[in-house]
Amino acid sequence: MYYDQTLSISDARPKRLLQDHISLFVWLQVLIDNAVAILVLYGVVVAQGESFSKEHSLLAVITVLLMWMVYRKNGVYRCFIGHLKSLFTLGRAWVSVLCLLVVIGFITQSIESFSANTFLLWAALAFAAQVGTYLASTSIIKAYQKHAIAVEGDLHVLVIGTSHLAHHLTNKINSNIWLRDHVVGVIGEGSVTDKDGKESDENWDVKDVPVLGNINDLSWVINRYKIKKVYIALPMNHVQALSSINLMLLNKNIDVIWAPDVFGLTLLNLNVKEIAGVPLISLSESPLGGVQALAKEVIDRSLAFIALIILSPLLLLVALLIKITSPGPVFFNQKRHGWEGKVITVWKFRSMYLHKDDGCKQATRNDPRVTPIGRFIRRTSIDELPQLFNVLNGSMALVGPRPHSVEHNYFFHKKIEAYLARHRIKPGITGLAQTNGCRGETRTVAQMQKRVNYDFAYINNWSIWLDIKILIKTVFILFTDDAY
Repeated sequence: MYYDQTLSISDARPKRLLQDHISLFVWLQVLIDNAVAILVLYGVVVAQGESFSKEHSLLAVITVLLMWMVYRKNGVYRCFIGHLKSLFTLGRAWVSVLCLLVVIGFITQSIESFSANTFLLWAALAFAAQVGTYLASTSIIKAYQKHAIAVEGDLHVLVIGTSHLAHHLTNKINSNIWLRDHVVGVIGEGSVTDKDGKESDENWDVKDVPVLGNINDLSWVINRYKIKKVYIALPMNHVQALSSINLMLLNKNIDVIWAPDVFGLTLLNLNVKEIAGVPLISLSESPLGGVQALAKEVIDRSLAFIALIILSPLLLLVALLIKITSPGPVFFNQKRHGWEGKVITVWKFRSMYLHKDDGCKQATRNDPRVTPIGRFIRRTSIDELPQLFNVLNGSMALVGPRPHSVEHNYFFHKKIEAYLARHRIKPGITGLAQTNGCRGETRTVAQMQKRVNYDFAYINNWSIWLDIKILIKTVFILFTDDAY
């Protein structure tokens, strides 16, 4: 009988698909950390000879609420990434909670109700206690998982697929102590071969996770190893088998989870959403929207305005030197592609003698077109400072992919895959590529590809904090030998 799935969408309200799945271990850890923070607060207040007042009770309640929000936002319990990184994440989240408490205290004018010594002592001891409970709980969970895997079949998980995605998924599942799942083996794609005619599972090398068979052996493997959950992690070119595999697994009364191999595609700011219960995977999307775009805009324009005021004496001096050392205008402008591919006018101090412009001919080392003062301002990137006006008018940002000339874009987009996708965010005066050694002339397509890779990395990982780090790092690369 054919089952019309459209009825479940059009005639009934579909189940929300993007749900928060929090394990029992995570809930317990959250509760323990909340309890530890409050108990330490009570102990510190009493030890200091103070009475636990209404203000202390209010501090305890606000702390619990903030820990729930901040800890989950920072992914403190989301996954196990090793003790050092996990403790760093915990520390960062706790410091965020403390900062918010101080801000709330100032706003409500209640901060004077608390002794500075008491607050600082509580902050330090509460964090130490959380570290202790974290180390203790992870040790207990590891011991439990090791025992449970050996005796409980409900932990046994099977992964279908031997691709890079399946390899990554298997390692992450088995190394995450917060998950009850344990991959006992994988299923290869069977007779499906790669371009060289070799079996796709021959390079499988995950320790203690063998290839248990192929698709034809799936039913036998599930029964033999008492599998209770299956992850389908087939590569994109094998996804046509998904429907038949899913129907077969439905009759096994086990959990079935599909991990789509979207990482086989070129992605830009990947995220998952839903509309009316329909899952939507964004394969290419600008990271700037709504509040994020407004925040970056305000910060960029404010800093650009301040920088122009502070640097105005330097800008006037450079303009004067350019004017008296060579004929021609002080400024040089060029058409370049900006956000969403729109053509913008980018301003720079003129650093070359007047000549017939060739948009594709870049400056080279000891280029005779460069003036003496131009050589200095190019080496120190002072020639880029007029772009602060571009930031003020909103056509550029302080940090972002460097805008390339229209001619360069036309040349390189035919040679580099998804090259023009770098325009999904505003171009910047400096960027991740520049702070990682990609400055100066790009002689080869490989050099430009490296820049583009950094641009994509910036877009995929954009945050205000990343912008701040790039701005700070930029100061220390101004006098490198790559710019000329």
